Amino acid sequence: MTEQTGPHSGPPYDPDLAELAEGIPHRALTEMAPEHIEEVRAQAASAPLPEGLAGRRVAADELIVPAPADHEIALTRLRPLGAGEGSAEPAPALLWFHGGGMVMGNRHLGADQVADWVAAHGLTAFSVEYRLAPEHPFPAAHDDGWTVLGWVLEHAEDLGVDPDQVVLAGTSAGGCLAAGLALRARDEGGAHGWPALAGLLLASPMLDDRQRTPSAAQFHERGPWDGRDSTYAWTALLGDAAGGPDVSAYAAPARALDTDPGLRGLPLTYVDVGSAELFRDEAVAFAAGLWEADGDAELHVWAGGFHGFTLAAGSSSLADDCLRAQDRWLARTLGRPSGAPS
Repeated sequence: MTEQTGPHSGPPYDPDLAELAEGIPHRALTEMAPEHIEEVRAQAASAPLPEGLAGRRVAADELIVPAPADHEIALTRLRPLGAGEGSAEPAPALLWFHGGGMVMGNRHLGADQVADWVAAHGLTAFSVEYRLAPEHPFPAAHDDGWTVLGWVLEHAEDLGVDPDQVVLAGTSAGGCLAAGLALRARDEGGAHGWPALAGLLLASPMLDDRQRTPSAAQFHERGPWDGRDSTYAWTALLGDAAGGPDVSAYAAPARALDTDPGLRGLPLTYVDVGSAELFRDEAVAFAAGLWEADGDAELHVWAGGFHGFTLAAGSSSLADDCLRAQDRWLARTLGRPSGAPS
């Protein structure tokens, strides 16, 4: 990974977000001793979701998926209240991958937003507790996602979901996992007899371990998640291979842009990102790569948005616009009415 420039360049934050963005306490992960990672994880973890989800008409339960290498993968399943196996019509399915730079977070992070999609669109969603680096480097988290995707598709009838309407979605590091899995599903899904994915939703995705873009330079030492954090995260995931020539596109999906068939054959894709964040240019390049490959991509660059602004500033008008756009794309992709207020 290349050396970056100073901390005071780049687009300004949205005026409604600037004070919050500058005030969020930040200590670069690269400055932390390895033994502090559990403390960071404890601060970043979200509490389990209660039944009913604070007034939303959504129920949550916990499932366990057996995986190779003698470990189990925990899922939180979210369904509309009153839904269950045996429903007359199978529901679309959404697999959710949380953020946290591959090194922190849990399956409950961002699940309140997923619950809104469940209520609005009649989805069944599965939020995945994938293994974290550095204890579990690539391909551990990717393989967990692959195992869950296969389990959902192969047990679709029992789960009451439609295998032809499966969407992968994730934010930040979760977007990296979702995109990597979409690439692998394109390459290997047919050999398993799996149907093509219905969609891919990437919110501020972490896609490129090389960090050579203008936005990576602008936000190397600026923002709630900066280039130093990404360096820590990619190194935790990939070790000495990070930034080098031999990184799989399943680990860092931006690498697919440099190979054949590129991004050809990916499903309908939604990409969004803030203009004032590290991942801006790699997200834009990914959408452009989809168009170049004759794919269908919808791209939003939210002016003045910092990384994670929909979580940290969820009541702002910018976050509201962003969440509405995601909801409308999901509604169109599934062919169902939008649940977003008019």
